[in-house]
Amino acid sequence: MSRGVIVIGGNVAIAANVQLLSNNHDPYDRDILTCKPIHIGHHAWIGAGVTVTPGVTIGNYAIVGASAVVTHEYHNFWLRQKPITA
Repeated sequence: MSRGVIVIGGNVAIAANVQLLSNNHDPYDRDILTCKPIHIGHHAWIGAGVTVTPGVTIGNYAIVGASAVVTHEYHNFWLRQKPITA
């Protein structure tokens, strides 16, 4: 689901079942929809089943392993191999 902006750089590999979620409901008022952009840098690699939450930036050449939940920024050249949450 995307109501916010999603920017994907060049030569990005995105595997099956990846979710890029640029919006979310306010936990206190379901009528309010908040939108934050997602940015994916050049040459990033996003593994199967990854979920990227609103407002996240994934840097250039970053690798996100399968089934990870990305809740914060991945800097350039980062590697994550197992699921993480903030």
